[in-house]
Amino acid sequence: MRNEKKLTFDKAIEIFKYNMETFETPVNTVRNRLSAVNMFVNFCMNTGLEYIDQVDYETAIKYTNYLKQERRKSGSTINCNLAHVRALFKLLYKTKHVSENKAEFFKLFNNKIAAKIKGERQREYKNKDGKIKLFITREDREKILEAASQTTYSERNALMLEMCYVCAMRISEVVEIKAGNINFEKCTIFIYNTKRNKSRTFICGNLDFLRRLKAYIEASFLEENEYVFQNLHKSAKKTCLTTDAFDDIFRQILRKAGLPVGRKEGGYCTHDMRGTGITILLESGVPLVVVRDLVGHEDVEQTMLYYRRSDTDAKLQMLKNAARKGSAL
Repeated sequence: MRNEKKLTFDKAIEIFKYNMETFETPVNTVRNRLSAVNMFVNFCMNTGLEYIDQVDYETAIKYTNYLKQERRKSGSTINCNLAHVRALFKLLYKTKHVSENKAEFFKLFNNKIAAKIKGERQREYKNKDGKIKLFITREDREKILEAASQTTYSERNALMLEMCYVCAMRISEVVEIKAGNINFEKCTIFIYNTKRNKSRTFICGNLDFLRRLKAYIEASFLEENEYVFQNLHKSAKKTCLTTDAFDDIFRQILRKAGLPVGRKEGGYCTHDMRGTGITILLESGVPLVVVRDLVGHEDVEQTMLYYRRSDTDAKLQMLKNAARKGSAL
């Protein structure tokens, strides 16, 4: 029997949060879900809705248009946001707090967007020659870092972006890094809360980057258990940035650098920083299996995708190096 009492939005969020804590959902997932659901709830309340039962298909369409037109979110971000909202309604229906599974309203729209994004990516990931173009060139990397130096909290922003490609890390991993996870003597960074909840250690060979990172941590007086890249607004002191906030910062930096923003404009996205880092490791001659372990891929086949994208001249140089080593035996 369904609960007949009208459910407020605040109570719905409370139930959602309690459920995630009960099933030990990863911290990063909890933060992203709550961020998306809170955005949805604020939208609903601003449009005059008081109870979760008042949400309908029209609300779903209006909310999606709000994300696209007013918040200027990309298609993939909208898709992720709706998926989190759908998870909320699935839970409320499953636990009998609502009489109707309103997740279906968002599922229909979600699938349409997913199909659209898939088609766009197949076109936009390729240039005129049909080659995949995800690698950020050295020239563009310099433009990005130069633009980052002109933003608010410039040192933090530049180091975050550098960590993405120097250490080939996902943005969800970068925002979770704490001061105690970095061993400057051994040049290692311990990465946890990864995509598959498998911790790993990255050995960083870029000593200049490590020197600047150490100086930033010392200047910020960070304790070992504090996040390195914090939300520096006074109201959110000592909390780490969300991945959405990271995305917004990256888009602002791209605009400052005069580069196209997002796939729709044929530009870069945040994950391209990691892809570039993986490609650089392979082009530098780091063995495939070692790269796989350093970047946290499940199998070598996944890493091979980046090797196939490597520059032909770089591959040729690797073969020459291998030949020299072979002749010296």
